[in-house]
Amino acid sequence: MQKLSIRVDPADSDLVSGCLFEAGAGGIEEQSETEATVLVTYGDDPNELDQLRRRLGELLEALPPLVRPPSFELTDLDPNFGQAWLDYLKPEWLTSSLVIQPVSSPDPGPGVQVLRYHPELAFGTGGHATTRLAARAVQAWVQARPGEALLDVGTGNGVLAMVGLLAGAREAVGVDIDENAVRAANANAALNGLADRARFSALPLAALGASFPLVVANIDAPTLAALSTPLARCTEETLLVTGLLAEQCAEIEASFASAGLELRERQGLDDWCLLRFEAALTKPDRL
Repeated sequence: MQKLSIRVDPADSDLVSGCLFEAGAGGIEEQSETEATVLVTYGDDPNELDQLRRRLGELLEALPPLVRPPSFELTDLDPNFGQAWLDYLKPEWLTSSLVIQPVSSPDPGPGVQVLRYHPELAFGTGGHATTRLAARAVQAWVQARPGEALLDVGTGNGVLAMVGLLAGAREAVGVDIDENAVRAANANAALNGLADRARFSALPLAALGASFPLVVANIDAPTLAALSTPLARCTEETLLVTGLLAEQCAEIEASFASAGLELRERQGLDDWCLLRFEAALTKPDRL
């Protein structure tokens, strides 16, 4: 078991932690030092952590300069630490009625809807503000329009696609460039009895060739801007995008306006925001 520590200026911690989640970190431990914040994530394979570090660097390069450059440190841990990390994972409230939790966690009791996942250090656990923003928006949209299909772009371990299915979507399609994410999403769909209505793949967004009533994308701002046109083409009615810090919203709003979508709502949680766009015209090939 290895630990990757990233020291950043405290003013940059929210930005870097958001990018770290987007880069593929399954969980982040935040530690405070006198003049720095240390963001810590764990893994079994040092090569994967090195790839995580490189991906984080690519995301940060696309953003305005930080207060000071981050420093990285990779250290080995006791062999028994991995089980301790899995034991640390806890249930997270995605919405007021839906909890996401490791498969080993006890049932939260009556009246609570549960989404279970296989703990994997490479993928998110529902604790980040953008996941909660997106989950609440997806749930509200689907409950108002049950029986529709949705597309989850950058699906990770499939959380948002499965939130939509639990809320009443007919079908959910998730795409991700990471084959390991696709594998985890398929496993989690099976775990929750949703495999017959969920499809996950590494198919490029531009190759889908169909539009969906609802599209959700919880990915970083530079990637959202780069995907604005294919995301707009896939959106038959509503597009929900998050993964954005508040100061990044104006740029993303402009990108999707240029792609032909109309901004209808902005929601915020902590320093993060979610934008809801609507398509001006109905598109063909609806799923």
